[in-house]
Amino acid sequence: MRRYALVLALVGLVIVNHTKAQPTANILIPNPIAVALTIGQWLMKDTRKVYYVQVKSTAKTPALAHAEAFKLAVSQAVGTLVLAESEVKNNELIRKDIIQYSSGYVEDFKVQQEIQVDGGVQIIMDVWVSDSKIADRLLYVSKGNNIIDGTKAYAQHQSLLNEKTSGDRLLAAVLQDFPARAFDVFVDKTQWHTVGRTLKIYIPISIGWNSAYINALYEVLIATRDGNNSFDQKYVKRYSSVVMLKRKSDFFKTYAAYNDAYKADMILKALYSSNPMVLLQIKDAANSVIYTKCFKLEHMRGGYYGEPTIFGHYAADRFEIPQGQFFSMSPPDATVGIYGDYKLDQTIRLAIEGSNTIVEDMKSVEVRIVNNNECKKIK
Repeated sequence: MRRYALVLALVGLVIVNHTKAQPTANILIPNPIAVALTIGQWLMKDTRKVYYVQVKSTAKTPALAHAEAFKLAVSQAVGTLVLAESEVKNNELIRKDIIQYSSGYVEDFKVQQEIQVDGGVQIIMDVWVSDSKIADRLLYVSKGNNIIDGTKAYAQHQSLLNEKTSGDRLLAAVLQDFPARAFDVFVDKTQWHTVGRTLKIYIPISIGWNSAYINALYEVLIATRDGNNSFDQKYVKRYSSVVMLKRKSDFFKTYAAYNDAYKADMILKALYSSNPMVLLQIKDAANSVIYTKCFKLEHMRGGYYGEPTIFGHYAADRFEIPQGQFFSMSPPDATVGIYGDYKLDQTIRLAIEGSNTIVEDMKSVEVRIVNNNECKKIK
C-alpha cells in the first residue's frame, strides 16, 4: 500500500492549510509564500471548465508574488508544480506564461489588491486554471515569420518532456509491484484421494486483480494520458498507442491514449515479458516449505480470449482453452488491454507417487503469483 499512497499523493489534489492573517506591517519575507483565501472549485467559464481560487501571495517582487500565486492555484487544480515564466516592468506584469505537468495552466487572473510590506509586496488575486490534457496547447507559436524565441521554445519543450518522464516514473512505480502485489489469491478446501499407488491432491484456487493495485494503475493512466476517454474506430488510429483498462466496478472501459508508444511498451514489458506464474508452496507445522512447484496459466500469457458477457461474466474455460484473460497484448480496441474485472477459478492438481513423508508433514498451502524469474530459482 506504500506505493499506492505515493501515487495517489502525486496525482491527487494539494490541500492548503488556512492560517490566521498576521499584521502586514511586520512581515519579513525571506521566501515567497502563498495561501488560498477561498475553497477552490471547478466551474464553467466561457464554455470551458476552469478551477477558480482566490490567493494571497507575498514575495520580494511582484513577479515572484504572481508566480507563487499561480503555482499554488495550479497545484490545487491538478496536484502538480508549475514553471512560471514572467517579466515585470514598472511594477506591472506584462508577460505571463504558465507551463506545468498535466497540461493544466492559468487561463486568467485578476489582481484585487497589491500593497507594499516590509521586505516586499503582498497581493490578493483571483486565479482561473484551465484543465486541459492536450499538451499541444502549450506549443510555442512564433510572433513573426522570421522570429523564434529559442529560450521560450526550449523551456516549453523541456516542460513537456518533464511531463512525460514524470508520468513514466509514476507508472514505473506501480508496475514495479507486478505481479507480486497485483493479485489476490484465495485457496479453498483441499481434497485428495488415492488412485492405484498415487495420491491425487486437488487444491481449488481463485485469482483476481487486487483492487488497490488496479485503482493505482487507473489513477496513473488518467493523470498521464494524452487523449480523452471517448472511443470510436478512429481513436486508435489517431494515437501511437492506447491502453484499455476495466476495473471490477466499472460498467464501461477506460481508455488512455498516448502520442508515443513508451507507456504502452512499459506495461507490455511488465505484464507480458515478466511471464507471471502460479507458485505453490506446501508447508509443515513449523511453517517451513517442504514442497514447491510452479504452474503456467494461459490466462496470463497476454493472448486475447474474448470479452465478458453483457452481464459482466466471462465464460468458463472449454477443453482447457481460456475464455477470458487478465490482460491482452492484442485486444481489438487498444494496444494493450487490462481486464481488472476478470476472475479465474482453477484447481491445481498434484500427483505424489508411492509412500512419501511430504504427505504426512503437510499442514498448510500457500499460493502466490510471481515473476517467472522466481520460478527459475526453484530446483
